[in-house]
Amino acid sequence: MNGKCVSKCKKGSCKEVGAHWDSVRNVCIVAECRCEDCSTYWECWKAWTGIECKSYENCREKYGTEYEEATSWYVYKIDPTKNTKEKCEPLPNVEVSGYFTKRIKIREIKPFSKVDVNISDFIIRNISIRSRTELRDVSIEIRTVYSWEIERLKIEKPKEKVYEYLNITIQNVSSNSIEEIELEFRVSKYWINSSNINESSVVLLRFHENKWNELSTWKAGEDKDYLYYKAKTTFFSIFAIAGKEKLQLREEKLTSTIVGMPLKEEKEAKAETQATEENLSGKEEDWVYALIGLIFVIMILTGLYFALRKIIAFFLKPSKRRRK
Repeated sequence: MNGKCVSKCKKGSCKEVGAHWDSVRNVCIVAECRCEDCSTYWECWKAWTGIECKSYENCREKYGTEYEEATSWYVYKIDPTKNTKEKCEPLPNVEVSGYFTKRIKIREIKPFSKVDVNISDFIIRNISIRSRTELRDVSIEIRTVYSWEIERLKIEKPKEKVYEYLNITIQNVSSNSIEEIELEFRVSKYWINSSNINESSVVLLRFHENKWNELSTWKAGEDKDYLYYKAKTTFFSIFAIAGKEKLQLREEKLTSTIVGMPLKEEKEAKAETQATEENLSGKEEDWVYALIGLIFVIMILTGLYFALRKIIAFFLKPSKRRRK
């Protein structure tokens, strides 16, 4: 079936549909069309499919179709072999289970197509996988990792402040078959504010080849409690959601400015710094000498004061002869 009205039933809405169970008719419908300008059931059928049937019985026996006649003709194709709801409705392509550890099952990923996995109530909100080849029965597990587990694995912690560690594993998939993976994650605004983190510095890090690699990360939105980010990676591993403190960013900018100076400017800056240090050192020495000189003068003046007092007292003291 092409799912399109091609004759004079142009006013009708024709469409292919996914297999679904009709509980009123107790049939498994796999396609349907409503025709408003057709005079007979088989005329509607021909307009929809391009196949001519001479009677209702002929269409039903040959193609497994049913019809209803009301204000318009409604034609639908059934699959008689799927005579129960369980047989009719296909299983979902993606299933997510678990609370603290999320377990994801993907039944099929077609070549060069994308599958989105929506995850509720978890730090990872969405996983989008684009494959180069056909993949079947893909299993993904996501769990948070504690700091002590990172230490036990002898993995050096990132220089950034870490919000959360994650371990994401995948089965029945090779790294060569994945074209791109996009992860959406959330970060608490409380952590951003209490840790003095610059929200533009939040990044997803992937541990690969014995080092932390910064992934392309950008802000995707926010609500009253969380900031939402997206990042791209080529495969799964151990990840860290991290950010830089505002003071750390200022220090890095200052360091990068000095490192990025031309050689002449760098020499001038160093010379200026050295001259300033020598000037300060010289001033400190001057103060020391001045203080020593002041103490020495005070000592001399004190000595003179007491000596003068003794002299004055000697001359003012009445002699013994005058008393007699």
